[in-house]
Parts: sequence; C-alpha cells; structure tokens
Amino acid sequence: MHYLGTTLLALAAALSTGTAQADAEAPVRIGFLEFPPFSYLDAQQQPQGSMLAFARRLTEQAGLSAELTPYPPARLYHNLATGTTELTLGATGNPAISDHVLTGKEVIGWIDLRLYYPAGQAAPQLPQGLRGKRLILIHGFTYWAPEARQLLDDASLQLRVSKTHTHLAAIELLHRGRSDYLLDYQPPVEEALAQSGDKKLQGLTLHSLPVSLLLSRHSPRAEVLQARLEQAYNELKASGELQQWRQRMHLRTEQQAADY
Repeated sequence: MHYLGTTLLALAAALSTGTAQADAEAPVRIGFLEFPPFSYLDAQQQPQGSMLAFARRLTEQAGLSAELTPYPPARLYHNLATGTTELTLGATGNPAISDHVLTGKEVIGWIDLRLYYPAGQAAPQLPQGLRGKRLILIHGFTYWAPEARQLLDDASLQLRVSKTHTHLAAIELLHRGRSDYLLDYQPPVEEALAQSGDKKLQGLTLHSLPVSLLLSRHSPRAEVLQARLEQAYNELKASGELQQWRQRMHLRTEQQAADY
C-alpha cells in the first residue's frame, strides 16, 4: 500500500511537471493593433508587417513560437489586463495599460506623433494656431501622449474634430481643403503618402514614443517570458541582427525633440 501511494505521488508530480513544462513552451499569445506598415491583416486576413515579423523572429530566437491576433485598442488593453494576451510590441507609458504590463528594459526604437498640414503651408504656432481649426484623427487610434491631450482636451481651442478610417482618406481631406490638420503617427502616414503618389505633407513632431516589449503581468509565466525574450533580444543585438530589424521597421534609435 505504501509502495502504491508513493507511486501515485510520483506519477502526479511527473504529470504536474510535464504540464508546467508544456505551459512554459506554449506559443506566446501576441496581440497587435492594425498599424501599417508595422502590423496589419493582408487581403487573406493574415498577420503581416515588419514589427510582427520581428516579433516572430524574437520568439524564435527565444525557442518559442508566436500566436498573433489583431484587436481593437480597448480589447487589446483589456486582454493585457487579464493575461489573455501575453505580449504586445508598443509604445511605453500608455496610462491605459501601464499598471498591467512589464516593460522591456531596452527601447527597440522611436515613433513620432506628428501634426500634419499641406506642403507649402506655414507651420502653426501651437497651441493658439489651432484655435477654431478642423482636425482629423484616425478612427481606432489612441492619442494618449501628453502633448496630444493638451491640445485635444483644451476646450478654449474650439477644435472641430472629425475622424477617418484610413490615413489615405485623411490625406485626401487635407489636400481638398476639407480639413486643416491631421494628428497621426509618422510610419503609417509615410506608407499612405507612398501609396498616394505625388501628395506631400509637412508636419510638426509633438511627441516621440519609445517602442518596447510589453508583457502582461497577469500571465502566469510573465517573468519567465520576459527573461527569455530579453535574452533573445540581447543575442540579436550582439549579432548585429537587431540593427537590421530596426532599419526594416523604420524605427529611429534616438528620441526626437518636439518641434514646438
């Protein structure tokens, strides 16, 4: 009887160890926003983009696989707050998730939030130059940077805010004179301008956002994942491959000062 009890305990311990090992090696649940050219769904509804390719490479270097799922912002933030999503690559400092994520120790690169206006037009003096102006935002994007909130939350400016679903549509509105300014992130605007042909815009940088690994604190393996992914990150950095990825993602390696 004692032998049987010992055998059952050993079997239970082995099963528990095996389950824990399987959980540790399970695909990393990565959530992303549609943010071309970094992350988006192609015509076949498959995840594409330079940042998602980097996420796959990073998890591969860590000896793991990746499970990539797109979400609207509110759903992604909820998933990070519950551990349903384990990892996203995004800007640090977002107050909607800052209490729920472990932030990577290194900045992968920087993305600029800019105020755009038609080429040939004089730059506005902020904030007074926006008083009573028409301002376009992109539907589904978040604008939590403090410089953006100072403008958007200032009732005295009497901004007339509208939203478009695409960057191309926003650019068209500017060029047709149906709006005055566009508040948007530089990489998707540059992608849209490349698609639009000869259209050009000028812009003022309001805020440079650092991009890093953001791991949900609520994943049971959060600290293990962080250690493995950061080790993989350092290995890519030491080999020189990280710099190639930064260039592919069009990420600056230094913070850019605001233009106003």
